[in-house]
Amino acid sequence: MPRPALPLVSRRLLLLLLLLLLLLLLPARPIAAFTLVVTSTETRCVFDELREGTLVTGHYAVARSDADEDRATGVRVRVVAPDGADVFSAENVVDGKFAYAASRDGRFDTCVTNSDLIARTVSLKLKTGVEARDLAEVAQREHLKPLGVELLRLEQVTREVREEMRAFAAAEADMRSINEWTNERVKYLTAFSCLVCVAMGAAQYYYVKSFLRKKKVI
Repeated sequence: MPRPALPLVSRRLLLLLLLLLLLLLLPARPIAAFTLVVTSTETRCVFDELREGTLVTGHYAVARSDADEDRATGVRVRVVAPDGADVFSAENVVDGKFAYAASRDGRFDTCVTNSDLIARTVSLKLKTGVEARDLAEVAQREHLKPLGVELLRLEQVTREVREEMRAFAAAEADMRSINEWTNERVKYLTAFSCLVCVAMGAAQYYYVKSFLRKKKVI
């Protein structure tokens, strides 16, 4: 006897529970917040390993007292690409934002330099990947409800995870190829070393034998 189908409300409730479970199982959102105390003439940096095309946004703010409200902060914020080029640079900053897309794979440094005579406290907040994208504009354009926005975020996070897994698989394949190439070369080198040892042993044997015959020892 066939089982009765689940009511539509029950199916929707089950789907909602599954989505909530997926959201709970996803890793923490890629947001990094730092508070840097930078002394005079000091430079402090934070870095992240990024893949090409990864979107990054940042917000920085320099704590100021009433006494130095009208003077320049002497704080410089820089974002440096793997090749050493400046992706972003701003002098005498107080409060601001920046955004960039990684131009290549590698390490991107966000550095804070203090050229003032007094120490400065700088708060720095960085977002990468999905969290760096502004979904509020998409939600307003598409008239999405909060659950729809969260589902859109879930879709983008899943896409990023899939791309990360592909990158890991490609890196693993490269490492395996390098290991196999190294093993082949090691085998050839070992065989060549054995042949050299055998040849040297044979040469030494015939030399000693010839020497002893000349001396009429044998």
